[in-house]
Amino acid sequence: MHCLVVGVNGVGKSTLLRAVSERMGIPVLHASTEVMRHMGMSLDYDKLRSLDQDYVLEQWEETVKNLVTQYAGKPYLLDGHIMILVEGKARPRDGPWVGRQDGIVLLKAGPETILHRLSLDARDRDLFPEGSSDAEKLAILEHYQTQTEAHFNELVAQYHLPHEIIMIEQLDAAITELEAFIHLNDQPR
Repeated sequence: MHCLVVGVNGVGKSTLLRAVSERMGIPVLHASTEVMRHMGMSLDYDKLRSLDQDYVLEQWEETVKNLVTQYAGKPYLLDGHIMILVEGKARPRDGPWVGRQDGIVLLKAGPETILHRLSLDARDRDLFPEGSSDAEKLAILEHYQTQTEAHFNELVAQYHLPHEIIMIEQLDAAITELEAFIHLNDQPR
C-alpha cells in the first residue's frame, strides 16, 4: 500500500511513522526530502520554503510519479502535507499526486500538544508571525488543523481514497490504528 500520512506540523507524523515502519518493515518517505532530492537540492528546508510554491508543486507531481513507479508492488508510508503554514497563514499544498496514493490518513492532536512538540523541535519552521504569544499560536494551530481536516475531507471525496482520521495523543493506540488501516487497505486501487 502507498499510504499518505498527513497532518499539521508537529502533530507527530514522523514519530508515528518511524514506529510503524519498525514494526511492519514498510519504508517511510518524507515528502520534502524526496522533492529536494528530485530537484537536485541539498536538504535545505528554508530554501525549499523560499522557492515559488507553484514550482515546488510541479516538481512534487514529478517526484510522486517517480515514487509510484519505483515502488510499484512495494509499500511505502509517505509523510507529507496537504496544507502548509507559513507565518500564521495556511495554504493548500496538494494536487493530482494525492490521488496516486492507495489511501490517506490524517493525524490530529490537541493544539497544546502540538505547540509543546513544536517547542521541542530545533528547526525554525517560520510557522507563526514573529512575536506571536502562546495564545495566538494555539489559535493559529487550531485554525490550521481545522482547515487541514476540511481539505482532507475534500481530497478524500475528490479522489475516492480509503481514509482514516487518527488522534495521536496516545502513541501506542495510534500505531495500532494505523497498522489496522494498512492491513485493511493493503490492495492497490
